[in-house]
Amino acid sequence: MSTSQYTDVLAAHDNEEPPRRPGGWLVIAGAAALVLALVAGVTYGFRLLSGGGTQPEEALPAGAFAFAEIDLDPSVDQKVDGFRFLRQFPALADKLSGDDLRKIVFEAVADDAGWGDIDYAAEVEPWLGQRLAVAAYPASRFGSGSSQGDGEAAVPTVVVALQVTDAGRAQDGLELLAKSASDGSDGSAGSAGYLVAGDYALIAETPEIAQRVVDAAGEEALTGTEHFTADMSGLDGGFASAWIDMSAAGGAAGLMNPLSLGAVGSLAGVTTAAGSTGRAAYVARFDGADAIEVAGRFTDAEALDGVETATLTGLGELPASTIAAFGLAGGDQLVAPMWDSLRKQMDAAGSDFDKAEAEAEQSLGMKLPEDLEAVLGSNLLAALDADGLTEGRVEVGVLTTTDPDRAAPIIDRMARLLQEGEPGVRAELTEDGYVVASSGSMLRRLTAGGTLGDIEAFRRALPDADDARMALWLDVEPLVQSLTGAFDGSAEVDPNLAPLAGFGMTVSTQDGGSGEFRLRLVTN
Repeated sequence: MSTSQYTDVLAAHDNEEPPRRPGGWLVIAGAAALVLALVAGVTYGFRLLSGGGTQPEEALPAGAFAFAEIDLDPSVDQKVDGFRFLRQFPALADKLSGDDLRKIVFEAVADDAGWGDIDYAAEVEPWLGQRLAVAAYPASRFGSGSSQGDGEAAVPTVVVALQVTDAGRAQDGLELLAKSASDGSDGSAGSAGYLVAGDYALIAETPEIAQRVVDAAGEEALTGTEHFTADMSGLDGGFASAWIDMSAAGGAAGLMNPLSLGAVGSLAGVTTAAGSTGRAAYVARFDGADAIEVAGRFTDAEALDGVETATLTGLGELPASTIAAFGLAGGDQLVAPMWDSLRKQMDAAGSDFDKAEAEAEQSLGMKLPEDLEAVLGSNLLAALDADGLTEGRVEVGVLTTTDPDRAAPIIDRMARLLQEGEPGVRAELTEDGYVVASSGSMLRRLTAGGTLGDIEAFRRALPDADDARMALWLDVEPLVQSLTGAFDGSAEVDPNLAPLAGFGMTVSTQDGGSGEFRLRLVTN
């Protein structure tokens, strides 16, 4: 059957369809809880203090494979931008009055950490600083007190660096916190270790490990680690940052999933498996009064076999009524290596990959993974349209650049399969690929092109869309309105959601296993 014949089959029945409905070590545990609370607490505002002072990476020893920091005393620009950004949200307005953010955070975690009876003003405030960091080291570096079962990787050594303003009072205060958080019924402080060295208290699993950490930091700080310094220096300042060296993490890499590249790395064409090469650095920051973002880069990552750099096109040419969009360039190149990776993961888990593959082929009427390459193509765009939201309809579509002759029989089978459950689905071949949509009208909107790229919120949320390999766009306002029932005027939008304008995510790649990524939230 020729391409034109397939085009006739796919475009048949193009009538408008009816609407569709759519414990033990509690000092460290407490410190870890404090890190998480501090990260969340940043959203309550900043005290307008002067930035500067010793950074935690100067107090931590070299040899870490992962690092995360929160700074409640960032640069003046960050504080001003943060204040202006956060005061747009009514629920945060009364938290920006200059109150001690450290106290707010302490009180938020005090009960769970066992510190409910501690007087913050008398026992904590006089010595607690504004910065806190956590670093992870191979167990062999200092000798971890914890271990996994036989045959499993040793648990890495975790060290907390907590800024202090009074060394003597900090030592007494930490002893009090440790005693209060102890599991022991006798009220003992347990085995946790903490030593004050300079402007920081270094907290580890045992006193022996803490002493080794302090001694090692005196010999060489984390800032003396070449890769760490180079990776972090390339990021503009913010209020939080993180870094991971996947090759140094080795078997512990799986424990560092929150910092690893994960699916982002796979879509960027690099591997993120435990023990793989590459490093990633992140920073969270305010960018003016109307944007907050997490941005970063990965370096020296292991490229997936057969994957070359690619740049997404056409995202800004989707209809202006698009409220959610996703784009991926070079998806066809990613299929084979990711399929092999999936096979290895399932085999390792004891699952029958061949059986699952055969069942999927029978269900979809496709030859896997080869046909999936044609479906994803060299440039894929997916869109959710605002049209129909008030009536409960969902208008979606996919526009792909691929070999039409190769894609034709696959898309024909897919369209017929989809139409069994959704009669309104339409598909059509184009000169350089295909389009599949939930309705004829949606199909026409996609093929006609549009001006999504002219929308201000889109441009602000995706400033580097032109260089991206992968991009995601969410028009937050109509999505919130739809989810809250306010799209049709039947309900009011929460005033704390009203300022939100758009969310964007981009991933770009360069040769040599390097690239950049950005997640960005903008307000009206």
